[in-house]
Amino acid sequence: MIPASCRLLKFLLLGIVVMSPATTHARETVAHEAHQRVVKVHSIYFQLREMGAYERAYMLLTDGQKIQVSLAQFGSQWAALRERYGRLTHLRISKVTWYRNPMDAKPGLYAAVDYRASFERLKDFCGLVVWSVGEGYKVQREEMIFLADDPKRPKSGPAEDRALKTLPCNSP
Repeated sequence: MIPASCRLLKFLLLGIVVMSPATTHARETVAHEAHQRVVKVHSIYFQLREMGAYERAYMLLTDGQKIQVSLAQFGSQWAALRERYGRLTHLRISKVTWYRNPMDAKPGLYAAVDYRASFERLKDFCGLVVWSVGEGYKVQREEMIFLADDPKRPKSGPAEDRALKTLPCNSP
């Protein structure tokens, strides 16, 4: 069994890159430490899923999210994603937006992290993870957008590049 610290290093050496994102604030001033923490936790969350450490990744969900999805469902979802698209090869945070007391959520501070990523067999996809700071930097919500699932998607060249730019999270 490879120690967790070595697996994490192996994961980082596979080319996963998390760059420092631009930060925007939705009427909220946030300490630099909070920004750094959400970027770190976001990266760890993806690393745990990539390593197949689904139980540890699942622990990063809010209690409300755990009610909606069991550990077994969570693990099988990510295992199926990996089976279909291969290893994660790139992860880049494009924006972090901070919210305090948003509608339809528990009162508190939240960080919405927009990202772009690639897998071995999926050139580009994007998503959003909303982190509940008050609940200990836990996943409140997650959305992923896959252009590959569109049967009309151009498969290469300039037409594909134009199609990728139409993704809702089309930040560079």
